[in-house]
Amino acid sequence: MKLSNIKKATAAMEGGAWVKSPVLPGVRHRLKALNCRDAQALRAKLIAEIPRAERIDGLSQAAEDEIELRILSEVIWIDSEGLSDDDDMPIVLSLEKRRALLADPELTVLRNDILTASTRVGEAELAEGERDAKN
Repeated sequence: MKLSNIKKATAAMEGGAWVKSPVLPGVRHRLKALNCRDAQALRAKLIAEIPRAERIDGLSQAAEDEIELRILSEVIWIDSEGLSDDDDMPIVLSLEKRRALLADPELTVLRNDILTASTRVGEAELAEGERDAKN
């Protein structure tokens, strides 16, 4: 594997790349990797804002859910293609819209799709490197 291919994968993970939805047909998402530096920094900031007494024994599930929601909506999920409302109008994904969609319990499949897809960012670049190595 060439270092240049690893650098391309890292750039995609940190800057975002289009990833085909693993669950929703005809949908693709522009995402950063779930463990990108920006996500790690936001997570650390949000945890630090929680009073020490409330995090000594670990974060509550509500706090974990809120942190995940903020990371996904503010850092990870950049855009999508193929998502529409019930009138077949494309959904414009502002920060507020991303947050609302991810927080909607009736759209848990979408939230899980974003989570799963965000773990696949950079795979296309690595696969390209594997193809190059075989040729």
